[in-house]
Amino acid sequence: MDDLQMLRDLGRDLEHEPPASLVRQRERMYGRRTGRPSRPKSWLVLGVAAAVTASALLVPRLLFHNETGHLNVLDDPGTVEGTKPDQDVNILLLGSDRRAGRNTEKEAARSDTIIVAHVPADGRGVKVVSIPRDTLVDVPDCRDRDGRTVPGGRSVISRAFTTGGAECARRTVENLAGITLDHTVVFGFDAFKRAVDAVGGVEVDVKVDMEDPKAKLSLSRGLQTLRGEQALAYARARYNLGDGSDLGRIARQQELMTAILKKVKPQLGDLAKISKLVDAVAPLLSADEKLTSDVVLRIISTFARSDNRTVAFATAPWEPAPDDPNRLVLKQPDAERLWQSLR
Repeated sequence: MDDLQMLRDLGRDLEHEPPASLVRQRERMYGRRTGRPSRPKSWLVLGVAAAVTASALLVPRLLFHNETGHLNVLDDPGTVEGTKPDQDVNILLLGSDRRAGRNTEKEAARSDTIIVAHVPADGRGVKVVSIPRDTLVDVPDCRDRDGRTVPGGRSVISRAFTTGGAECARRTVENLAGITLDHTVVFGFDAFKRAVDAVGGVEVDVKVDMEDPKAKLSLSRGLQTLRGEQALAYARARYNLGDGSDLGRIARQQELMTAILKKVKPQLGDLAKISKLVDAVAPLLSADEKLTSDVVLRIISTFARSDNRTVAFATAPWEPAPDDPNRLVLKQPDAERLWQSLR
């Protein structure tokens, strides 16, 4: 609460009227252009900006305010020493199917969702690229959780995470795309559910009536506000929907990510809501040790000043595998052009 009080005080201080000299200067500039007296409304705008800045400062402190001074740390040494303020950042996001109480130590979690997020230093042209989990790739030799080397080979990309965790998944995507992934974040079903509930639910336009008993999903056509459990079912639903492939699921996941971003951005000025979101999600995230609070602050600030329309979602170009219609391969040269835009 001390941090919250400090930031609220900062916001109140910045909302106060400026010194008399600045008032006179503002009146001269504004009156000269319009012939009307200046309006204090501009200082309310500054107050809102201060609140957004305060939120961006608060979130990293909450995320890393634990015994280790970090999020849950992945067993992944990473490939770089860290990113500089003027550098773009590439982040690998892995959505794991591990749920609280559902997976045992002998049962390796799978990566249902594989996403590369490209965040430019200037905040313009953020790209979020999904890679279908059934895409055939060359998985490198990786170490399993017992430290044994597992020979690589041609397999679906989701096998990398199951075999060798986040490090193996990162190396596989780096080899596939020819890019450096600066950071890796792993999140599970529970993190997604809590994030949706913490922002008060998300609004989606359901195109057709949806029934998927395996995902426990039952939705009617039309505009819907989904809470955590419903949103997760909507993101994971696969059976009895379209062709039942992973591609329809990716489209819905991207729709939900867009809805979450749309809901979160206006809340950056509400410290209580942002604190609730961070408190709910942070314990369920794992990241490489180089994802420091400074990096998180830069990423938050980038999204805070970016236009929602500048965040582009895409799926890596694909086509059916020639020898297996149930598998995919990346379509060239389209995929190479996409990866080039991230380098």
